[in-house]
Amino acid sequence: MNASLEEIAARQRTFGFDCVQLHGGESAEDCRRVRELTGCRVLKAVSVACPDDVARAEDFAGAADYILFDTHTAGYGGSGKSFDWRWLDGYAADIPFFISGGLDIDALRLIKRAAWPQLAGVDLNSRFELSPGLKDIERLKDAFDLLREQ
Repeated sequence: MNASLEEIAARQRTFGFDCVQLHGGESAEDCRRVRELTGCRVLKAVSVACPDDVARAEDFAGAADYILFDTHTAGYGGSGKSFDWRWLDGYAADIPFFISGGLDIDALRLIKRAAWPQLAGVDLNSRFELSPGLKDIERLKDAFDLLREQ
């Protein structure tokens, strides 16, 4: 998080990523520059504490390929808390988005019923872990089964 553009480009070359997630205080210009340096798609995280934060995503038009809406915390991510997803009803940007923050199976059921044409996916986070960084395969299978249901 908040790595230099040079460090991001070096990691991309080392690991061959085709998408880079920027989860810090990067500007739209930083997103454009990462895209130029790496040739990767850019997913820009936007910290959401109020409806105006959702509207801020429009600042990244033409600079980010995806937006990741995450719950605002004192740090960056990892709170296990959700923001008010009704704020996404007014999302007007042309950038597809992901939802993160406090997602569990019940949240996925609600998200599946939402009518957000720009929704590209969800971030299956700590609520799908046995311990920090160790995913619970059974919970993930349940989530994938639910998400695949028509």
